[in-house]
Amino acid sequence: GELRKMLRTWAASLPSHLSLCDPASTMLSQHAPCNRFRVILTLRYHNLSILIHKPLLSATMRRLFRAGSAERESPPYLKQLAVAEAHECISAAQLTVDIVHSIITADPTSKNNLGAWFFSLYYGEALSPLSSFSCGGYEGFVH
Repeated sequence: GELRKMLRTWAASLPSHLSLCDPASTMLSQHAPCNRFRVILTLRYHNLSILIHKPLLSATMRRLFRAGSAERESPPYLKQLAVAEAHECISAAQLTVDIVHSIITADPTSKNNLGAWFFSLYYGEALSPLSSFSCGGYEGFVH
């Protein structure tokens, strides 16, 4: 809770020229150093969000699905916690993939706003399996 709150407070306090990007924003296709920095900052923000939520999500999921738990029902609060943490991780991953997709769709050249491919695309590639997690067998658990 506290790290998530600090991260969100930090993002909200950014000046407008450094504010986080939305996947539908037209600035993603406008070539400018400041836009490139905003994209990288946004990708890092979403990565940190996943890193903040992943430990609690992993621990909760282990507890929910540990051996022998099939015999008895897991407490509802654990399911709610897992759903909330999964939602945060999936949302951050999906936003990352959407931003990368928007940029590459607008300009597939190396002059686009992704900047240094070695770490920018790493986040898009590393997180794409997580975003598709919501489309797999977990979907029934979330809804």
